[in-house]
Amino acid sequence: MFAIRERPPRTLFDPVGVSDVVPFAQLLYGSAMTLANIAHALRYLDAPRSFAMRCFVSAKYRLFDVRRLGPIALPIDTATAKQLIARAKPSPFGLRQKTLHDPKVRSSWEIEGKQVRLGLEWMQMLHSELDAMRDAMQLPDASELNVELDKLLIYERGQFFLPHQDSEKCDGMIGTLVVVLPSAHAGGDVVVEHRGERVEFRRLKRADKDLTLLAFYADCRHEVRPVTRGYRVALTFRLVVKAGATAFVAGSSSDALQGAVRDHFEMPPPPRFRNDVRPPADHLVYLLDHQYTKKGLGWSRLKGADRARVAALRQVGEALDCHVCLALADVHEVWGCEEQDWGGWYRGHHRYRGRDDFGEVKDADDDERTLSELQVSEVALVHGIDVTGKPVSGLEAWASSDEVCCTTESVKVEPYKADYEPYMGNYGNTVDRWYHRAAVVMWPRARDFAIRAKASLDWGFDEILGHLEAKRLDDAQRLSGELVPLIHRGGERRDRLLVKAMRVAVGIAERDLASQLLERFGVHLLRRASGKELRSLHDAYGLDFCIQLLEVWQQGRGRGWTDGFVPDLTGLVEVLTDGAASTGLRKLARLFVERQWEGLKPSLSESMLPARREYRAQDNPRIIDLLHACEVTANAKVRTDVLRTLKSAKADFSPDELVRLAGGLAKSKNAEALTGIRKALLQHAVKELRGALAKPERKAGDWSLPVKLSCSCELCRDLSRFLSRADQSRLLWPLAKERRAHLHGTIESHCLPVEHVTHRRGSPYTLVLTKSAALREREAAQRSAWRKQLKLIEKQAGR
Repeated sequence: MFAIRERPPRTLFDPVGVSDVVPFAQLLYGSAMTLANIAHALRYLDAPRSFAMRCFVSAKYRLFDVRRLGPIALPIDTATAKQLIARAKPSPFGLRQKTLHDPKVRSSWEIEGKQVRLGLEWMQMLHSELDAMRDAMQLPDASELNVELDKLLIYERGQFFLPHQDSEKCDGMIGTLVVVLPSAHAGGDVVVEHRGERVEFRRLKRADKDLTLLAFYADCRHEVRPVTRGYRVALTFRLVVKAGATAFVAGSSSDALQGAVRDHFEMPPPPRFRNDVRPPADHLVYLLDHQYTKKGLGWSRLKGADRARVAALRQVGEALDCHVCLALADVHEVWGCEEQDWGGWYRGHHRYRGRDDFGEVKDADDDERTLSELQVSEVALVHGIDVTGKPVSGLEAWASSDEVCCTTESVKVEPYKADYEPYMGNYGNTVDRWYHRAAVVMWPRARDFAIRAKASLDWGFDEILGHLEAKRLDDAQRLSGELVPLIHRGGERRDRLLVKAMRVAVGIAERDLASQLLERFGVHLLRRASGKELRSLHDAYGLDFCIQLLEVWQQGRGRGWTDGFVPDLTGLVEVLTDGAASTGLRKLARLFVERQWEGLKPSLSESMLPARREYRAQDNPRIIDLLHACEVTANAKVRTDVLRTLKSAKADFSPDELVRLAGGLAKSKNAEALTGIRKALLQHAVKELRGALAKPERKAGDWSLPVKLSCSCELCRDLSRFLSRADQSRLLWPLAKERRAHLHGTIESHCLPVEHVTHRRGSPYTLVLTKSAALREREAAQRSAWRKQLKLIEKQAGR
C-alpha cells in the first residue's frame, strides 16, 4: 500500500464525488443532475460527527481476577504489571485471513478474556455508560447495546500498535471499547481516524486514578503510540448490538430529496454517444460512510450519519412506493496519477525530475504519486437485506454508474487493496483501488419483477411458475411478457433455464407468447431432461409448433457462439419415443436425428489435410451418439448415409481414423446394436490397408512423392511436379517472401517429408527444398505399422 498526497484529486461525475455546489454543466444531463441533488440533500442530514468518545469513571474499590494470579487491585503498580506480563503472551495482529506476529507492527502483551473475571460492580458500571456511548455514537435509541470482554493488554516501555482496523469478531459487533486501567505511565496515546477525520486522545493526569473509557466504531483506523515510561494496562471489549434487532427510527426527508429521487427513476441517463436513448435507471444506490460486514449489517446497527440518511431514504421510499434494502458493495476505481519526476516537455506539460544529494536524477517513489482523475468506477452489490432483515435475492449484480451516488467519496476511504500500473507508452500511470462499502438500494415496486429478473432470469422463471401453481394465469402471462426482452441477458445455466422456460410456455397457454419465450434459446441447450418438457410442448401446441421452434433454433437465432448440436441426442430421443409415444412425437424425434446429421455431414464429407486429421476425431462422440439415435428412432436412411459417408473416397478417412471410431462404438452404450456398423467400418479399414500394402515398395534411388495437394495454384502445381520427380531430390527456387510463405504452409499442412529453408542471399531469396533421405526407412516403418494394424483389425472383425 502506498500513501496518497494531500492535494484533492479531480473526480469524474460518475458514481462518486459530488461537491456542495453542482456545476451547471452537470445539470444538463438527466440522471446526473438527480444523483447530484440526492447526494446534496443527504449531505445536510448529517448529524454531528462523532465516531469516537472518551469518558472517565472512578476506579475506587474496583477489583478483577486473573486466573492463577488472583485479585488485581487498582491502580496497577510496577510489580503487578510484571506479574501480568509473566502470564501473558505476545499480541498477534490480523492481515486479511492470516494471524501474524511482527513486533515492528504490534508490540504488546495480552491475556485472553476468558482468563479474566470481572465482578458485578464492573458490569453495572459499564452498562450505566452504554446509554451515553449509544448517544455519542449516534446509534438508534431503540437499539440494545451490550459489551463482551475480549482481552487484557499490557504495554511496557517502547511498545505500540501501528494504525489498524479491528475485525468484527462476532455477530452484531459495531465497535470497540477500551478501558485503560489507572497506572503510572507516560505515552500510549490513542489516535482514531475515520473518513479523513482524526481525533487524538492524549493521556490526562486524572488517568493515574480513574478508569479511562474509549469507544469507537469497528471500521475506524486507530493506533496506540509508544509507551515512554511505566506500564499501560487496558481491558478491551466488543460493543455489540443485540443480534436480530430491527429497531429503526424514521427520519425526516425534505421535499427536495423526494423530488430528486422521483426524477432519478423518471429521467433517462446521460447519452453515451450520439442518438443514444436509454430507459431511466432501475436502482438508486447510495453509498454509506461507514463500513459494515455481512454479519454486522442491520437497520439497528447503522453508525453515525448513516442512521439519519438511511432513515430519510427509507421514508422517501415509502412515499414513492419503492423497495428499500441495505447492501454490501465492492467498489473498484482506477485513477490516473501524476508523478513528481517530471523533466522536459511531454503532452503539453513541463516535466521536472529531482536530483539526489549526489546530483543524480532520481525517480519518484510510490508515496510521491498524486491521484489526478478518476477514470473508471465500478460498484458490485454482493449482499442485501430487506426492511425485515431477510436476505434479498437477485440483488447480486453490477450497479450502473448512472445509479450510484454518495456524500463521501471513496478516495477519502482507506482501500483494502491498491495496485500501481506504471506508464507503458500508451497506457498506464494509473492506480487501481478496491474498497468495501455499504449502500442503501432502492427500486420502484411497479418495476420490481423486471428489475430483479434482469439480475436473475432463474428467479424470474421461478416467480412465474409460482403464479402458475397458484392458478394466477393472468399474472403469469403479464410477467412472461415482461421477461421476453430479458432472456438474451441470462448468465446462468441456460440449459436449466430452458427447462423452466418450456414449463412456463406450456403453463401460460398462449402460443405466440410461448414462441417468443423459447426462440432465444438453441438446440445446444437440450438435454435428456428437456425431453419431458418437449413432450408437454407437443401436447399443448402440436407438432407444427415444435417443428417451427426447431427450425428457429437450428438457424441459430439466440444461440450466439454455439455449434448447434444436441449434446445428448440419444437421451433426448429416448424420452421423446418412450412408452406410448404418439406418431407426432416419433416424427419429432426422427426430425432431430435428421437435423443433427445435416449439421454434421459437411464436416465429414470433405478430405482433410494430414496435419488437421486429429481435429476430425473430435466429431467421433457425435457420430456415435447419432448412430445410437438412429437405432432408437429406427432411422435406417440416416444410418446408411452415415456409413456411406465414412467409407467414401471423398471423405478420405484413414484406417487409423476408422479404427478409432470403431473402438468408440465398441465401448459405447448399447454397443451390441451397432455391431454391424462397427464390423463394416473395420472391413473397410482392412480393404484400405490391403490396398496400401499391395503397392510396390520404393526402389533405391526413387525420390518420388506422389501426393495430391489440396491447392491447385501455379506454385503448388510446380511443387507437385517436383515431388513426383523420381530423379530429383533437391530444388533451388528463387521466390518472393509471400510465395515462400505459401509453400511453407502447404508443406507443413500435408506433413511432407521435405526440408524447406531459405538462403538469404541475392534478391529474391532462394527457397531450398530437399526431400528427406530417410524416405525408404519412413515408408518401411509405415508398412510395418500397417501389417500390425491389419492383423489386429482382422482379429477384431472376427476373421
